[in-house]
Amino acid sequence: MDLKGELRRGMRIFGPGDREYGTVERFDDDDVYVGGRRIPTSAFERMEGNRLYVG
Repeated sequence: MDLKGELRRGMRIFGPGDREYGTVERFDDDDVYVGGRRIPTSAFERMEGNRLYVG
């Protein structure tokens, strides 16, 4: 999923079963950082409003 220009600090991240991982602390072209963990942008399957969902 191409997230260029869409990512914002504070967006909420959810995984399978709507488990909340936390909020976006920072990001770069390839990764999003949540709770000190790195999540590749390629892991996201969809965005709904201020929420990102890991596939």
